[in-house]
Amino acid sequence: MEFCCGDFFPLKSQDDVVKLFAFELDKREPNLLLLSLVAGAIETAFCCGICASPAGARLRNPGNQTDIRPQPVASGAGWGSFVLERSVMEGLYRKFLVELNECVPLSSVGKSAGGYAERDSIKVVADFVWQRLSRSFHKDRPHIQSVYSFMTSGRLLDCFGLALTVVAACQQLGLADVHLALSEDHAWIVFGPNSCETAEIAWVGKGNEKKRGQPIEHGAPDKNWLYLNGWPVVCNRHMEVAAIVTSMNPGINSKTDSEHLGRLQQALLWLCFEKNHIHRYPMAVGTLGDLEEIEASPGRLSAESVFKLGIHASCY
Repeated sequence: MEFCCGDFFPLKSQDDVVKLFAFELDKREPNLLLLSLVAGAIETAFCCGICASPAGARLRNPGNQTDIRPQPVASGAGWGSFVLERSVMEGLYRKFLVELNECVPLSSVGKSAGGYAERDSIKVVADFVWQRLSRSFHKDRPHIQSVYSFMTSGRLLDCFGLALTVVAACQQLGLADVHLALSEDHAWIVFGPNSCETAEIAWVGKGNEKKRGQPIEHGAPDKNWLYLNGWPVVCNRHMEVAAIVTSMNPGINSKTDSEHLGRLQQALLWLCFEKNHIHRYPMAVGTLGDLEEIEASPGRLSAESVFKLGIHASCY
């Protein structure tokens, strides 16, 4: 998929970001790679004191290589000190595609007779992601759930970030049936007709690499809670955008949240709500309810009403 949203850049305000997400959500295939890069860049800027800006980036042959050198900004700074330029996002976007195509050429991507992804192809994509990860990181570290953190920040990803990055890569390779499956504490891949096939992606630790690409272990009593007893949230492409938004973490530290990122997350979740993309995604609805408790949106449903919708969503 080409980088084709240049007219929305530079992103200078919450409204700019909401317009970009709205544009993508109106498409049949929202671009997960682009939206995860944007969401991760904004989160990193507001919560980690790092901003990818022209002054902090050197683009060396953007179609081939990109060398991002983040420029420090004040943690918790607002939109007035943040600008996300097209050159930075397009550079990271193209760098991801170059690395992906070098490791997983389109000619090697196999599909079944019905046009569905093959398990071996998903494993190759998962290996592409794993081979580029830093070997020394804590999977529970905050702010490492986006493709942006994979392309910067020392090549770090948590469980959700691993699964999302694999799905985003599969989308770029034309494997349109590969989607996210989510529980409260785990993420994996579904594919095939009616998403009937599953694949582990995110198990960390020595010996677990052989689980990569294998079906999940249904029926094991000690694992049923992890997989919601066979009733996870199985995403379509638009719900995956909602998952990118839900995974945003406004925490600057254990005591302080970024008001700006929290308000952006709230606005984007209302966007997804209005477009009916989170009505079967209890965690997204619950996150929206939490944000409404912190700061109610004028003219919107109350936090209590949102939480009741989240309970209803969990019954699907």
